[in-house]
Amino acid sequence: MNHVTLKDIAAAAGVRPAVVSVALNNKRYTRVSPVRREEIRRIAENMGYRPNIEAASLRRGKKATVGVFLPSWEDVLLLELIRGLSDAASEFSIPLTFSFGMTAESYFRFIDSMDSYRHTGMISYVPFWDRNYERILARLEEYIGNGGKVISLNTAGWPMKQTISLDIDEKCGGTLAAKHLLRFKGLRSYALVSVESQIYYLRDDAFCKVLGVAGKKVGKYRFESLRTASPEKITGFLEPMLAEAKPPVGIFSTSPDFCPWIFLLAARRGWVYGKDFELVCYDRPFGFGDFQPVMRIIQPFYRIGYMAVGKLSDMLMNKTVSSEILKPELIKGGLA
Repeated sequence: MNHVTLKDIAAAAGVRPAVVSVALNNKRYTRVSPVRREEIRRIAENMGYRPNIEAASLRRGKKATVGVFLPSWEDVLLLELIRGLSDAASEFSIPLTFSFGMTAESYFRFIDSMDSYRHTGMISYVPFWDRNYERILARLEEYIGNGGKVISLNTAGWPMKQTISLDIDEKCGGTLAAKHLLRFKGLRSYALVSVESQIYYLRDDAFCKVLGVAGKKVGKYRFESLRTASPEKITGFLEPMLAEAKPPVGIFSTSPDFCPWIFLLAARRGWVYGKDFELVCYDRPFGFGDFQPVMRIIQPFYRIGYMAVGKLSDMLMNKTVSSEILKPELIKGGLA
């Protein structure tokens, strides 16, 4: 990547590099008119200029690094998110430092480190469900009030008005799944396999709404928690769903964890995928992919990571940025 310098912009604008520095850093300098400043900024943007974050941060008495706070998941989604963050960090020349955890204690330690080491900004999940939620918000607002730049991730259900947020449209996933299953006119029943959680409720409601409008009833099966569930508990939960379904049945699983067990239990019943049941699952599978071409709702975690760094980079350049909600896609799985 070729970095555009102040000298390059000065040559294009027909001014001295010092004048470019004044225009781009919002310095008070009466001899450069607002119109001329805006023209220089536009030239810089068209040339693809991005400031040296390290140098700019040192001038403000801050570290050049951006703090990133993420859940300590052990799954594909976190890997995709970190890949997006890493690729964008390289593209925009912004060093990142990572912290993991989703409790109030771990979050307070993270924000304290942001203040203590005077980091440039943060990209963060926020542990909304913690009983100390109000204290967490107050601490975050204090950081922002002191000039901290914040990009918050996946805040659906807990809007963060004081920050720029990047979210995924959870309702869209349920809608995509329902519309796909409605294409199969021979289905005799429909089943929803989900989890007791705020985000999953959004997927569930959208799925049931679309099928309800089409005059279809949905059997709902919600699992309490997958984090520490044993195989025996998961299969014991899924067996009643299959027993009560009338094949051919259309199944929507809002979690990737249920998918392999559904195939296993269906095979024990002699069911054939594509004949006795259709299945839409959320997210990519673990390992090397699907042995059956299952339809999957893929969340854009890589894009969220990449966009988070890009937006924070723009914020550090005093550009106006806005929150966004990204939509998942329905794709056919297969072997990697």
